Amino acid sequence: MLLKGKVVYIVVTGATKAKTIETLLWYLKSKGAECILMPSDEGYNLLDHDSVNKEWMKYNKKVYNPKFEKIPEEDLVVVAPCTFNTLSKIAYGIADNYPTSIIHAAIGKRKLVIIAPAMNYWYFEHPLTMENIKKVSSFPNVRVVWPESVYLLDGSLEKVTMAPWEKITDTIFHQYNKVCYESQKGDENIPSIIEKHFSEFFTVGKELQENHYLNSSAGFLAKRTPEGILVTSTGSYVGGLAKRDLSLIKDWSDRLVSWSGEKLPSSETPLILDIFEEYPNIDVIIHGHCKDITYSPKMVRYHSSEYLKNGEWGELFKIDSILKERQSGIMKLHGEIIIAGNFNEALGRYAEMYKETL
Repeated sequence: MLLKGKVVYIVVTGATKAKTIETLLWYLKSKGAECILMPSDEGYNLLDHDSVNKEWMKYNKKVYNPKFEKIPEEDLVVVAPCTFNTLSKIAYGIADNYPTSIIHAAIGKRKLVIIAPAMNYWYFEHPLTMENIKKVSSFPNVRVVWPESVYLLDGSLEKVTMAPWEKITDTIFHQYNKVCYESQKGDENIPSIIEKHFSEFFTVGKELQENHYLNSSAGFLAKRTPEGILVTSTGSYVGGLAKRDLSLIKDWSDRLVSWSGEKLPSSETPLILDIFEEYPNIDVIIHGHCKDITYSPKMVRYHSSEYLKNGEWGELFKIDSILKERQSGIMKLHGEIIIAGNFNEALGRYAEMYKETL
């Protein structure tokens, strides 16, 4: 399991999402993590004690449900939900209670620290909030999971809230392994197949980059070919592809991905294969990360209502109805997905989406 043997300190502060902390606990423990709750006073008061009454927890100098005589050293710390007050304390080095002392010690030890801010709109708009997020993000091994802005269909802002628990866990899992699906590498010689399609992949990737539809190594290109599913590999820079960045998927029976190439196929391979199975008449998929589209209040009708977990099978249903209607959609907090018969058609749809934001 991905987090087997990892000790996770979970600092819970006084925001409403503390009431559903059991969701985070479930995800982490399902991957093998040993979780220890360390709530602030306000966080403790908001906990659903019926759901966490058997969890290992340290609060007010007392240890509940200990599994060992001594609390083991952490491998990572998750601060979720993280209030405006706690975020400010992290930014300015204030350790005036046990949870903030734990956080600062972990930062000093260069441990992985994941912070999920949770605050209302006016706190989010405070001049120090962006400054504090930027400052904290510059600390070594600290990752901030940005809050979610929720818009109504008319484009007006309804609220700012903490990112979904699934987004937070994806951020954690991504630090340890970008690929979640099971796979086996074949020995098929595919240079001639790559040579046949590479120019098209390179040109499309370059155009996506020039149009600012990509963000670093995030995103993918995929194409159905007579030889199998040709897809960009995990971690590849889609805007500047090399031939080694393409992988060929031949089979995925029983959700075991059989592939050939130099590098593993995209971490989003389960979603790619689910789409090609569901849509037999489409031959290409583009997944990009254009923040001007993803977070535009004008694009709410394209949004999935739920977050699609990265690299998991069976997530297509969350955006399937939107793709059936529009052949393009926006995965909540996760970028655009375009399906089409060919790449030129897909690029055209991407351009139309961008025009709608202007």
